[in-house]
Amino acid sequence: MSTENAFKVGDCVVQPCDFSIHFDNGTTHTIQPKQMAVLSYLAQQYPKIITRQELIKLFWSNDPSIGGKPLTNTIWHLRQDLKNQETDAPIIETVRKAGYRLLIKPQWLDAPTLQEAQPKSNYLTLKKLWLSYPIVKISTLFIAAIFTVIYLTSTSLLPLNQPILNIKHLTKHPGSELFVAPSPSGRFISYQWINSAGDINLYMQDRQYPDAPPKQLTNSDAKEGFSVWSPDEKHLYFSSQNRTKPYCQIRRVTLSTHVETPIANCSSSSGYQYIDISPDGSTLAYIGRDKDNKNSGIYFKNLDDLSDAPVRFSCLENCDSKDRDMAFSPDGKQIAISRRNNDNSENIYLVDLQNGREEQLTFGESDILGLTWHPKGESLVYASQNADIRGGYVIDVASKKQNPLNIDGFSYPAFSMASGELFYQQHIENYHIASLSLLPDSPSNVQPFMLSDFSHSYPDYSSASNQIVYVSNESGQYELWLSDNKGLNRQQLTKQGQELKYPRWSHDGQKIAFLQRDKDTEGYQVGIVDIHKNQVSLLETSFKYHARPTWGFNDDAIISAVSKDNRTELYRFPLSGGEPSRLTFNRGRYGYMISDTSLIYVSSNGRLWQQNLSSEDEPTRLLRRRHFNTRYYWVLHKNGVYYRQSKNNQYRFMHYDLEEKSFTELSQLSAFQGVKGLSINTLDSSLLFTNAAYPQSDIKILQHPLIQ
Repeated sequence: MSTENAFKVGDCVVQPCDFSIHFDNGTTHTIQPKQMAVLSYLAQQYPKIITRQELIKLFWSNDPSIGGKPLTNTIWHLRQDLKNQETDAPIIETVRKAGYRLLIKPQWLDAPTLQEAQPKSNYLTLKKLWLSYPIVKISTLFIAAIFTVIYLTSTSLLPLNQPILNIKHLTKHPGSELFVAPSPSGRFISYQWINSAGDINLYMQDRQYPDAPPKQLTNSDAKEGFSVWSPDEKHLYFSSQNRTKPYCQIRRVTLSTHVETPIANCSSSSGYQYIDISPDGSTLAYIGRDKDNKNSGIYFKNLDDLSDAPVRFSCLENCDSKDRDMAFSPDGKQIAISRRNNDNSENIYLVDLQNGREEQLTFGESDILGLTWHPKGESLVYASQNADIRGGYVIDVASKKQNPLNIDGFSYPAFSMASGELFYQQHIENYHIASLSLLPDSPSNVQPFMLSDFSHSYPDYSSASNQIVYVSNESGQYELWLSDNKGLNRQQLTKQGQELKYPRWSHDGQKIAFLQRDKDTEGYQVGIVDIHKNQVSLLETSFKYHARPTWGFNDDAIISAVSKDNRTELYRFPLSGGEPSRLTFNRGRYGYMISDTSLIYVSSNGRLWQQNLSSEDEPTRLLRRRHFNTRYYWVLHKNGVYYRQSKNNQYRFMHYDLEEKSFTELSQLSAFQGVKGLSINTLDSSLLFTNAAYPQSDIKILQHPLIQ
């Protein structure tokens, strides 16, 4: 059956020829061509279950963002468009770990059903006679061209007197300009500038004087983050986090006098310190945490009376997610928030501030990088990141339909409410694998190991197989790849079509454990690749979220942290399918089995411990937090621990001898080089890790037909 044939499913008729769905109640929906292609294919293959991989291969084979997100969004939109039926019966079913299928048998319609075909014989005769005269031909083409321009102009596809796409640079300083905040009028912008020396301060630029240097607003050892303007442009509110102590404040600077006033305490452990202000200037929203609440969340501060205590807005107890970014609607009646479920699942929700009702706006996003309301209040612009590839989207609040802006590196957008200009930072990241020799007489500088136009991360070397496994976004998603011990002879190992993370070899070099996002639950599952059988399987557990996996001492189990009863601990999961056993009782997060009965692990507070699993003795503390302030970036080798330590804007590679109880500093790097994913290449005695120079980030203004 041709994909152009109409078919009836439930109580609607689907017309692929004009991308329309016609319901029995008289309503009509128009859907995107890609959505129609997927729906028609599911109808053709009824009642067969179609795997996600097959759909991605068929309809996204040439898309650089190939993977789970486009398909997930397509299925979601199809369900929304198809459920406008009186019965409201589901039509597309998700078969867990299998794929999708149509639930209702389609009835194929061979003849046109929505309008009768027109007689053709007389029309074709007149058409041939008319076009037989050259002058008439030219006139016809000229008139057709005029009507084409008029049509495209009326549909905003070809706007007159303005470019289709225009990008203007505002900053070009060495280093990174981040988190732009335009003033309401659009005359001023404030932003965080990280210069090449590592200093972090807030700056302000007056756009009426574009050639004048930016004005420095802060000068301290603290890390100033996001900022927001008061409606009258007299004050600027910003977060200020101490770099050496867990101390964070929300501060207000009066621009005419430069007097700073602390007005609230923010959370020092929540990462980015998001902030926003209500349109009337009476309420400040920020990420905070008070002494009675261990979990950070969004708080509201009354700016009309600073003596009032902040009010918590976010969920406090038994929460399945964590609120992060926020943006008040232009009328102040709603607030859009980004809500994170885990490290690879974050979506945008809309909350009515009058009645507390909320609805989810985006689905299948992994990392939201800023959101802002269009001044008209009908749409949002947001940025998201998948496999370290950043992009921007416009989403209609009422219909939840979204369109891509197709701007590389688009991050942290912000509208000026009066001028209507859209500001953003362009931030492009690229990770590569680097090495550091551990030989006594070798230079202590870092050398590139695997460089390309794509990002490569989390290397792990196996002495048993003499191979390196790592993740790469070369296919558009982070998949597992293999290379030899020199980084050559690279080959893609998995084709899961979604983001994979944190691969670890088994001791015998025959299997690799990794984390894979569960598209149904948006949790994390442990995947296992059998190299010789070329098979991928998932560890069967009852837990929704798993942390980074390592192997049991005999490769018969997976060690991974999971949460139970609001407490995260390390568990042992037998590959035979038996019941998991709890290994730690002081919030263990990541560890290695060094024997059948001995575990070395790090707790959530950054301390290193050793636990004898055959006794009921308390664990032995090996390193304090001030000596070992990392959770995941460490590896065991020959009775020693190699790890990354962060201190005073620098990363230091350290070695701790477990027997001698002595420290050795191996090398220092600037904190502007991202360091993660450590492994030992035993063949040439080197340390492998993910590395990246801090990316250049510039602030720009975007004119785009989707946001006019």
